[in-house]
Order: sequence, then C-alpha cells, then structure tokens
Amino acid sequence: MSERRDIGKDVDARPGSVPAPLCRPAYEHGRLYLGNGSGSCVACLMGFAVLGESCLSGARIVRDGRDGGEKGAYGIVIERTRGTEVGGVLCEVCKGFMGKMQEWLVRVMGCKMLSMKIILANPRGFCAGVNMAIETVDEALKIVGTPLYVYHEIVHNRHVVESFKKQGVVFVDSIEEVPNDSTVIFSAHGVSPEVRGAAKARNCTMIDATCPLVTKVHMEAIRYAKQGYKLLLVGHAGHDEVVGTVGEAPDAFSIVESPEDVEKLPFSEEEQGQLVYLTQTTLSMDDANVIIDAIKRRYPGIKQPPSEDICYATTNRQLAVRALAEESDLVLVVGSKNSSNSVRLTEISENAGTRAYLVDDVSEIDHVWFNGVESVLITAGASAPEHLVEEIVKELIEKYEGLVDESHIVEEDVHFNLPRSLRVLQESCGKGNGNNGCGCG
Repeated sequence: MSERRDIGKDVDARPGSVPAPLCRPAYEHGRLYLGNGSGSCVACLMGFAVLGESCLSGARIVRDGRDGGEKGAYGIVIERTRGTEVGGVLCEVCKGFMGKMQEWLVRVMGCKMLSMKIILANPRGFCAGVNMAIETVDEALKIVGTPLYVYHEIVHNRHVVESFKKQGVVFVDSIEEVPNDSTVIFSAHGVSPEVRGAAKARNCTMIDATCPLVTKVHMEAIRYAKQGYKLLLVGHAGHDEVVGTVGEAPDAFSIVESPEDVEKLPFSEEEQGQLVYLTQTTLSMDDANVIIDAIKRRYPGIKQPPSEDICYATTNRQLAVRALAEESDLVLVVGSKNSSNSVRLTEISENAGTRAYLVDDVSEIDHVWFNGVESVLITAGASAPEHLVEEIVKELIEKYEGLVDESHIVEEDVHFNLPRSLRVLQESCGKGNGNNGCGCG
C-alpha cells in the first residue's frame, strides 16, 4: 500500500477532515483513493459502494489497519488486475462492520483477497518423546494385536488418541480397567510406582513409553527424596506428568502453581537448605521463571536441579513463537486443549501482543479471526500431527491465496530409542532378527 503522502491533494483521507457530502475519489500515481472525511457510517458505506463497483472488473482486496494516517482509521485498498488501486479509510464506528463488508465484497461483488502471508514456525509439532510414544503403540499393535491397553492418553492430542481407538487400542484411567494378563502401555507423561505395582499385581505385560526427559525428573525426585530433601514441584496440579512425578515421593512434594503459592509454603528460612525445586517439563519458560524467582527470593538457599527440567522441545517451540509472533497479525497453535505445551504457546503469543487461538484442527477455525489479518503464524504443540497443520495451510491458501514462508529458528535432531521392554518383546517374537511376522497373537 502507498504511504499517506501519496494521497491526492484534493482529498484528505483523515477521519473527520471533510464533511460527508465532499467525500469523493481522487487519483494519484495510478491509485484511486476514497477519503472518508466525516468519519460517519454513511460516508464509509458510500465509499464501499464505489469500491464494490471497482471489483466488477476483477480487483483484489488489500487490507491494512495501519493505513489512513490517524489513530482509529482503518484503511482498505482494492488492487485491480490492471494496476490501479482503489482505497478507502474506515472510521472507528464502521470498523466494526469490516467483517460483514469484507464478506459482501467477496461473496456478492466477486472480489478475491490479496495473498496472505503464512509463516510456518520451525520447530513445531512432534518432539522426540512423542514420536517414541506413538511408535511404541504402533509396534505393540503389530506384536500383541488388540485389545491393547494404554494407561491415560498416550500423548495429549485428540486426533492421535482417536486414531488409535479406531485400531482397537483401549485407553484407561485406572489399572483396574485392564484385564489380568493383558499388555498395558504407560503414556509419555509417566506414571507413579503405585500404578506400576497395580499392573504387576494383575500380571500385566508392561511397556513404559514415558518420555526420557520426564523419567529424568522422576529420577531426580527419587534421589533427592532419599537424601531427605523436601521437594517443590513447579507445575499444574492434576496434570498427568505432575501426578506421576509426585507419586515417586508423595510425602516429600509440595506443588507450586503460582508465586502466590510460594508465600503459602510452610517451610521456614532455617529449612531452606533442605529444599529443592523441580519443574514440569512442558511449562512456559516465562511462567516457570516467575515462580522460580519467587521461590529463590523466599528461600535463597534452595537447591536447584543440576540441569533444566523444561524439555528441549518445549523450549524450542516457545522460542520460535516468541521470535515470530511480533511480525504476525495472528497466531494459530495446533494442539488439543489438554496439551499443556500447546496452551503455553498461545500464552506466549498473547504476551508478545499478538492474538492467538488454539485449535485442534481446521474445523475449529473461525474466519472472522482473519479480518484485517495480512500475516498469520502457524505452529503446533509437541503432540500435534503435522497433517493437521497441512490441512490448515491448505485452507488458508485456498481462501486467502496464502503464500507460505518457512521460518527456521532452531534446528532439532533428537531421537529416543523405543522402550527396552518393547525391544525385548520384539526380540522374543523374532521381529528383532528381521522377521516381519510375529506369531504372538
């Protein structure tokens, strides 16, 4: 779009500059501008009537909320295929009707939207832990067959879970739901010793698909609890990962969800030498640091884990959103509502000043969100399949002639081996020796 200085001398496009009857088009440098002088709805709609006529000859809409000069103005330009642009400035009152007007221009007048910039954040989507967990279920299905039981959702994504259900996988919230002598897989979020004991009591074959980075936190909890430390776990109470971690030493843990929780902790200053904090792996770095800072202010002598507990994938996806959100008008995060790391990505975008929406798939998109949007950033939580991102990109390309820009912020090259228990099962069935078939079931 042209700058304010390109506007024709006989029309001032600033809201309130001229009365409505004087609102008339002006040509300058091959562009046609409509000056919304009075800032009244009548003037705006009169202007759009002319804009609509221009669309009959095959124009495309260019939306830009920055055009129009003064605060409160909303610019719209029609870029015609023969090189002429038609522009108008909406007042604050009519700005609220922009979505309906835009729909009218597209549906009735046959306009086409100018290309939208689609920024794809990298890295996004599946992390190594999720890949390992999903592959574990896939391989177990080949070896054990169905029914195959999984304790809790294997990963927090509705589409992944529904896909496995269609293949005969049964997801349970209690080991009591698993028949004796069955095979049960523990989810990527980890489980407590109590759950393992219950599965063993039912003579279940156990396959542990816990993410190694979650296992790391479990090992820290066990070690510090044995040394007599009281453990502060920064995380969300009730989250599967937190429940499993606390289960390693339930009498030693206190869950801290906010800086306010820090003030409620019962430990005295004299006890701080026997305190250690751990963190849920999928937290927002920003939120976690606020809580950790509050902990350190109250207990400066507290022990911290030897290395960061928030996982690399969570960190990298957050860094990508933080780096790219400011150059976007809107952020779409692909992920399920119960995915902690996906929810955190929307919060990080909002903190950067860019609207963000969490969607499971393309069906949840509301196209009203895109009114005035010229660039959209798309990312995905660590448990969201890439095909869901591809479907959304296809939708935006078709509706807005979107142009895709792959932005690489951090390169990832992490791989986790399948669980040892599964590899043993593969070997016992001959699959580990190159046998493509398995006679186990």
